[in-house]
Amino acid sequence: MVDRSDAPTLGERHAMELIAKEMAGRGFVEVQDKSATALAIVYQLSLGPGQMSINSSPNYSTGGTRVSSQTTYPRFLQIIVVDWKASEAQQKPVILWQSEVHSQGSTTDLSVLAGYLIPQAFKKFGQSVSNEMFFEPMTPGFR
Repeated sequence: MVDRSDAPTLGERHAMELIAKEMAGRGFVEVQDKSATALAIVYQLSLGPGQMSINSSPNYSTGGTRVSSQTTYPRFLQIIVVDWKASEAQQKPVILWQSEVHSQGSTTDLSVLAGYLIPQAFKKFGQSVSNEMFFEPMTPGFR
């Protein structure tokens, strides 16, 4: 069951839809009845404080110096799949799978980021992976 009613922003609703799509692609069926729920999915998608860098380089075509600046943000996605029935029976979360994706770049639109980070998180669905580093090619203009 994916409860989209509490998602206050379009970005959060988009992230929930992407997670539901990833789960459906793995054979899970979304239910509307809480008593039929087998799994609960908890996620967090967030941005950290920006860090500005200023660069200068010689401008050989016009002379002088070219100065540029860029602000980059640490980005974090965590997805946790919980066994809902076992969690209710034991009265504590029973985690079946967890994924974390860390990223850094200048894009701050969580809806856009969700489209890249959520599929990346699900590439190792069901597997135990620790500290795996990857480089995902982004579309031109996306950072």
